[in-house]
Amino acid sequence: MGIVWVAIIIGSLVLSFKKPFHFLFSNKYFKLLFLGVCLIFVIIEGVIVFQGIGFNTVNNCDYLIVFGARVRGETPSLTLKYCLDVAYDYLSKNPDTQAILSGGQGEGENISEAEAMKRYLVKKGISVDRLMLENQSRDTVENLKYSFRMIDISEKDLQWIITICF
Repeated sequence: MGIVWVAIIIGSLVLSFKKPFHFLFSNKYFKLLFLGVCLIFVIIEGVIVFQGIGFNTVNNCDYLIVFGARVRGETPSLTLKYCLDVAYDYLSKNPDTQAILSGGQGEGENISEAEAMKRYLVKKGISVDRLMLENQSRDTVENLKYSFRMIDISEKDLQWIITICF
């Protein structure tokens, strides 16, 4: 997405000058190229959006990994609350699933993200026995790495899964 923003900024700067703007857009091949790039962009973005909409949840998983997000003091951020509400809904519908709450303690956080998530879910009624805390990770790769170690997935499988996730 960063490349798109850089292209927009450079394009805006180039097009802000009257002479290049008229030169480029007076050329019919440039117009076709510009429209083609815009069309490809819209198609790719549409595929990304509609894949997210058509996502089906798998029920009765053994484990659900919930990634941490910002905690303010001891309170989960709004983003983290949304994630935890989705996790709560899933855990409520799938009573045999255990949750791995993954997130370390960052700057400005009085407790780890994992601890904040545990407190939030327990307060909503999820049994503490179903919650496993991973509180060492600092980024998404470490979230996956440490969480998978908790459920005893081999390093070979771990690398494969991380490649698929990213």
